[in-house]
Amino acid sequence: MLQAAQQLMRRQGIRRLLVLSGEPEWCREQAQRLAATLPGDWPWVGENPPPGQAALASGAVRQLLGQERLHAVFDAGHSLDVEALAALCGALRAGSWLLLLTPPWRQWAQLPDGDSLRWSDCPQPITTPHFIRHLQQHLTDDSEVTIWRQDEPLTLAALPVREGWQPPDGRPTEEQQAILTALLQAESGVWVLTAARGRGKSTLAGMLVAQSPLICWITGPSRAATAVAGEWAQGRAQFWAPDALLAQCREGDVSAVGWLLVDEAAAIPAPLLQQLIGYFPRVLLTTTVQGYEGTGRGFLLKFCAGLPAYQALSLQQPMRWAQGDALERITDNALLFNELPAWPADGQAIDYSQAEQGELCADPQRLARFYALLSSAHYRTSP
Repeated sequence: MLQAAQQLMRRQGIRRLLVLSGEPEWCREQAQRLAATLPGDWPWVGENPPPGQAALASGAVRQLLGQERLHAVFDAGHSLDVEALAALCGALRAGSWLLLLTPPWRQWAQLPDGDSLRWSDCPQPITTPHFIRHLQQHLTDDSEVTIWRQDEPLTLAALPVREGWQPPDGRPTEEQQAILTALLQAESGVWVLTAARGRGKSTLAGMLVAQSPLICWITGPSRAATAVAGEWAQGRAQFWAPDALLAQCREGDVSAVGWLLVDEAAAIPAPLLQQLIGYFPRVLLTTTVQGYEGTGRGFLLKFCAGLPAYQALSLQQPMRWAQGDALERITDNALLFNELPAWPADGQAIDYSQAEQGELCADPQRLARFYALLSSAHYRTSP
């Protein structure tokens, strides 16, 4: 059943979510059985993976930044770190299934969430009923999400008709080509390329290296995070760890280097990044600004605002999957990643009122505006 659906998903260029809701052992057994029917990478995020399956702690999911995976399992039976969930979604390529394991559907909102220990001031896990009901509502309302409850048969949600998807063929898109043309003509400066996950930021950085006649160095939070850029650079990009690069800049001669490319720049400490920029005539910083990168919002509000001057660039068209991807849609909707347009407040009288959780959850539009205001004003806001 999953195999046939996956073939169509690959042709359409989309990824899908399958929720397994039930007792922990049942969920793990079904996930293991389903994974055995489909070849793939299958990273398992959560506790108590099946025998022979390596677990990836939720806090370690950021290791997947800049990488791609085919299929994954996220075990939310005891703990739901939504930042890790969203990051995992961003690493899955077209044709992927994400299996989300949850407690029994009716009990879920009343059960303690182990992830609450990360942000709550209580010594024991607490329940998070408002968010769980919010998430359940979005999962139920989305026609392409399959929810498989224990003691019920598995019936996959129907796939709507879509046009065939053409995966990247090695040539830049029109969006990418316009940016490449500008960068290849650049004499000096700092450029900041931001976009949601899967838009080809790292790919563009690699293309710049491959096409530029100049010497290009690349850095990032880890070598793995720059793997995609390195692949598209056709072996021409020399990778440096950020601290080793700063030492080289201080002790050696880097005047021959024409470009410094910093992939996933928001994940590098700002003071270190600030020092590195001063050593190179041309710098391209790429980063994701959606909340689950943790420092993405701070990168724009704090770091970029402190630069003397920089050129802002962006990419809108997804490359790792097709426009209208089912998994991206449910993630964006449930975690309020869709940016709202700014609304003017100049000259208006200010009125203060208390917003209770229940009221916000009962009014989706007000909740979205509340969260948009919070995330635009405070750089540490995360899902």
